Amino acid sequence: KNNILDEAVKTGKFDVIVVMYNLVHRMAERLFKYAKKYNVGILAMAPLATGTLAHHYCRERTGNKMINQALKFVLSNKNIASTILGTYNISHIKENIEVIKKERRAIKKGISNNEKNELIEEAEDLLGKDFCRMCRYCECPEGIQISDILRLLTISEIYGCRNLAKERYSKQDLKFSACNLCGECEKKCLYNIPIIEMLRKADKVLS
Repeated sequence: KNNILDEAVKTGKFDVIVVMYNLVHRMAERLFKYAKKYNVGILAMAPLATGTLAHHYCRERTGNKMINQALKFVLSNKNIASTILGTYNISHIKENIEVIKKERRAIKKGISNNEKNELIEEAEDLLGKDFCRMCRYCECPEGIQISDILRLLTISEIYGCRNLAKERYSKQDLKFSACNLCGECEKKCLYNIPIIEMLRKADKVLS
């Protein structure tokens, strides 16, 4: 799909662009050749998929392994100048620093295509095909926070933290009942996720 960043990079008027890039959302890769050609730096945001690969509900199942793999995947890519990590507290910052120290050699050297594909496959095996990448392209005309609700479904179904997901779902201002089935969200989804079906499932499971 066409993206305004494609054209922006080609103008040569920008020094740096910020893109969402991680193990499970890799569409920014099409920009790499243009960025290199026009000497534009790339900052990768959401290397941990806005927390889906790092929060405590993930660690209960995978420990810190997925964090290590996610950061190594992004920082070992020579097209990425640096990354932007969101944190909730000082302990998260310390953990991320320790991961980078541990993976320093791989980050500096880079990883092979085989290892890259293995990391991608493991993350996708864990999360499945139809899970929300939190890119938020699916903005709902009714105001339903689709990405937030679908992440709660991931927390419940993939990581088994149903009580936590239910508690957070109860605080959503708009739930599936506000959906008018217009299908605009599904038209916008970059991954062809059956959003309406998943919202209906989330409401059934988490209400």
